[in-house]
Amino acid sequence: MKVRFTHLTGSMRGSMEEFSLPVIKVGRAISSDLLLQDEQGLHRLASRMHAEFHLEDGNFTIYDLSSRNGTFVNGEPVRERVLLEGDQVSFGLNGISFQVNFIESLDEEIDFLRTTPMFKDMSLELLQRVFRRGQIESYPTGSVLFRVGEISNKLYVIQNGIVELRSPKEEDSSQITINYIGPGQALGETTALIGEPHFSEARVPEGAEIFQISAEKLKEMIRSNPDFAEHMVMTFAKYLNRSYKKLSLQTKNKLQGSLFYFDLATVIQTLINTKESGLLIIFSVGRGLIRSMAWSTSIGAYPIGQVYLEEGQVRYAWSGQLSGEEAFFQLFQAELNGSFSFEQGIKMESRPENEVIWRPAMNLVIEAVQLQDELNKLRNILPEQTTAFQLNRSTLTTSNPSLSLAVDAMYRLLLERPVTIIELVDALPCCYYTTYFLIKEFLDTKQIKEVTYT
Repeated sequence: MKVRFTHLTGSMRGSMEEFSLPVIKVGRAISSDLLLQDEQGLHRLASRMHAEFHLEDGNFTIYDLSSRNGTFVNGEPVRERVLLEGDQVSFGLNGISFQVNFIESLDEEIDFLRTTPMFKDMSLELLQRVFRRGQIESYPTGSVLFRVGEISNKLYVIQNGIVELRSPKEEDSSQITINYIGPGQALGETTALIGEPHFSEARVPEGAEIFQISAEKLKEMIRSNPDFAEHMVMTFAKYLNRSYKKLSLQTKNKLQGSLFYFDLATVIQTLINTKESGLLIIFSVGRGLIRSMAWSTSIGAYPIGQVYLEEGQVRYAWSGQLSGEEAFFQLFQAELNGSFSFEQGIKMESRPENEVIWRPAMNLVIEAVQLQDELNKLRNILPEQTTAFQLNRSTLTTSNPSLSLAVDAMYRLLLERPVTIIELVDALPCCYYTTYFLIKEFLDTKQIKEVTYT
């Protein structure tokens, strides 16, 4: 943090000086950091070593060093005073005067706080006071911020990096990941002030820089600053209002939960039976469970699939690069170990005709479950996933003409070199079952053959 002194009186009126020192010495002595000199003679009211400014514990404090004519802040004599933005300091009554301003780098140091719901719309002065009372700590890979049951006594705001929240399973002592949170998101905002125990463990999987401020510092600001107290009251009122709205939505068949406890078929059947309209999003706690998934900051960390319903009918589905029925089937064939969330009332823009699903929803679910069972059988019949194949004929022909796109893609891959099952599963524009079905058909008809490939 830098401090800017603007001359308010004397021959240097309007000029400015900036410092970033933890201690700033003020006086007529030539060794002073802030040297009091003035052609109009106002400096004669100042002592050689008149005062010191200290940046300590997030506060910028002035100390009078038993000066001859005293130190004044906003016209009041002081021996010691914590200075605020815009305070006016005089060295000797009617002596050389300065206005004090604090210079913060909002882009690099403070701006991340503005994205935090608790500090959103807070004035610059209050935001600076919060920042000066806390500190930014660097956490290496594998660090733990807090564990389950520890008393919450700090507010954390992530500046850089990711924090993983883990919670114990109900049936045993092991833990599952319940969320990932990133820059600008906070931890402890609703528990630190009341000293509640943490219900989850917070880990840093890949290193992070995290701002933290103690509950005691927050309480001190609430007691001493009415504007800050009002801001906190309004913030928590908004939290409470959102909680009421969530409860209201949940009573209207809004579904969300863990796929450890609900299977996907049951979730979708419930939405079908209640004739819901909206978007079902499926999240995973691991990367790349369905092809190559991009990182997302959505709650639950990794969205791996979406299903859009209109009045209980499935109309669109997406999973990785797949869309339509193949994407819907794929969601039943991947190993799901995350969570799901259904948001009512979402309206979809018009989509390409080949992405629209017109089959009755229950028939679609029944086939998806059947294909899931068939896939397990095919996996037991076919070789290991690392087995490679090459073309055994000049063309590939399938008994199912609707799979022509997948067949063409497979043919182009095999023309270049031998390809493993894993590579085919990841590359073909179809669900896992369709890929395994084609491999078995082409092996049975001797259109492809196994090869030793390293």
